[in-house]
Amino acid sequence: MYRMCALAGTVAGTVACIAAASCALPRLGGDPIHERVYPASATTDSAAGSVRDDALIVQVREFPHSSTIAVLAWDVDDPDFGLRAEVSRQGGVLLGHPQFGNHLLYVSAQLVRSMGGFRHAIAEPNRALTAASTSRDTYACYFGTHCSPQTSTGVWLPDSILRAHRDSLLVTFVPAVNEAWTVTLHRELIEHYLQTVDSVVASVKQDSKDDSQHDAP
Repeated sequence: MYRMCALAGTVAGTVACIAAASCALPRLGGDPIHERVYPASATTDSAAGSVRDDALIVQVREFPHSSTIAVLAWDVDDPDFGLRAEVSRQGGVLLGHPQFGNHLLYVSAQLVRSMGGFRHAIAEPNRALTAASTSRDTYACYFGTHCSPQTSTGVWLPDSILRAHRDSLLVTFVPAVNEAWTVTLHRELIEHYLQTVDSVVASVKQDSKDDSQHDAP
């Protein structure tokens, strides 16, 4: 969920390409191999005064000859932001910037603009984060029935921070002029995402080990 810090209220963010009919990108359609939908705990949104019963999306995106495997996760009710990892097929290394071992907290470019942008971002407790460049997701709608933002920016989260805040993680974005705004990654999202990332890493490492043993004289 994203909030203005000063108003502590929800912001009606615009969503990039949620409905399948509105997505003019390649689509694979429903595919349980690449997209898993998990139920989230029913929670009360105190600002909106309503009960949220979310579903969580976790996608594993890969092509046979690609050098990386991507893992994405987001909340159906808050599709403007989520988590993304890039795992190398060469040894199962978690990639990222500005160094390996970082996860991307992506935020739709449209939401960032509507919130006034950001000059810097901080993860609790007071850890400065590196901003990510703006990128376009050609396969935003390809790997399942749900779409991630077509264009996004965000910040890089060190693996250690994400694993240390499995209950929830609050990230504060500070614009040059407007009030600061926040994004909250909830426990269920972080848990399902990390489990999938760890599973992909372990699988790639095992494949690499099997290949090396097969090639050994």
